[in-house]
Amino acid sequence: MDEQTLKKERGANGGDTERSTKRSRRENSRCEHGVSRMGSLPSADMYERSYMHRDVVTHVEFAPRTRALLTASRDGVVKLWVRSAASATAAASVDDKKCGSGGSEDAKVRRPLLDFVKQWRAHTAALSDVRASEDGALAATSSALDGTIKVFDLLA
Repeated sequence: MDEQTLKKERGANGGDTERSTKRSRRENSRCEHGVSRMGSLPSADMYERSYMHRDVVTHVEFAPRTRALLTASRDGVVKLWVRSAASATAAASVDDKKCGSGGSEDAKVRRPLLDFVKQWRAHTAALSDVRASEDGALAATSSALDGTIKVFDLLA
């Protein structure tokens, strides 16, 4: 092959034939995957924030006066939840319908039963026990593995 033919071939392929083939494959796969994957993702309206525990839930404690629910997981995280006002209203509407009084159409709408309030990284190991005070204002957690007892203000 003479030099002029080689230059024409390189010019048509954008340089070295092997390199340009690898480059074009990479570019095509990025574009192909990027566009097809991004186009098939659901919209943000379909997602909700997840407040679930990242490890196995080991304890659940309920304080009826404040409608507070405490959950604790094996990784030492304690989460505080309260019964949502909307769920209480919806439950009352459903009870009304069962009793025969019309109720409202809102009862058909699915609402969360609990609202997430906050979480604490309470212990460095699994908890031994979780308890709420009788008035629901305080909670105590203990862990035999890290040797600590912690008290939390649930109303703050």
